[in-house]
Amino acid sequence: MIIDAHTHISDSNYGNIDIYRKESEKAGITKSILFPGGSIDVRRMSRYITMKEEPPKIPVNNDLIYKLVQNYPNQYVAFVGINPLEANENNTLKEFENYIKNKKFVGLKLSPTSHRFSFFDKNVQALMRYAGELDIPVYSHIGMGNGVSIDDYAKCASLYPNTNFIIGHMGFGSADIDAVMYAKKYDNLFLETSGGSSIIIKQALRIVGDDKLIFGSEFPLHSIKSELIKIQELSDECDIDKILYKNIQRLVKTCKEMEQS
Repeated sequence: MIIDAHTHISDSNYGNIDIYRKESEKAGITKSILFPGGSIDVRRMSRYITMKEEPPKIPVNNDLIYKLVQNYPNQYVAFVGINPLEANENNTLKEFENYIKNKKFVGLKLSPTSHRFSFFDKNVQALMRYAGELDIPVYSHIGMGNGVSIDDYAKCASLYPNTNFIIGHMGFGSADIDAVMYAKKYDNLFLETSGGSSIIIKQALRIVGDDKLIFGSEFPLHSIKSELIKIQELSDECDIDKILYKNIQRLVKTCKEMEQS
């Protein structure tokens, strides 16, 4: 069993569901967690990350992801993407609650690159706290602006010990070793592997063990097969089944139920 725990789907000509299904089937992916894509053009990602360009103001397309989960209930579940700056706290929480309780989304995706917020904004803090109450994980990568560093994200994990936090991309470049050390410090902080270097992933295994790593592909920005091979090459060093599906099943109960389908 292999669960791709991080893939972005949009209606673009480079990241749509038809392309993903073809590539994931070739790679041997069994189940997937879909994240809404299309809020930014990932082909210009470096310009947004370095803040040389402002991202376009495109609404998060959760409805597309919802339809895909409805069409393929035995293959896909979804994280809801929320722009915490779009509304006041009450409306943000109501939108979030609707997707989790009524549309059965299984996690929260935050994107400081797309939406230029701080992890300490009032709406963001409210979402993180409520995610813990709903027993669903929060996924975010870090950024280069104020309030979105790896130190800031780890601080959130310390503030909300009942919420599970996933750090995207092994902490992202220059912050990767810090991400590993924070994952060791906080029981509720996990590392997603897409984009992470092989040497940092191996270092993480030595420092935090295989219980804290979660496989994701970061489609369409990265090759599903290449990201998977990077993990499969670790088979002599750890229990790769934990990384490939067991760890995400601990955080997302629906993924455990999907194992039987």
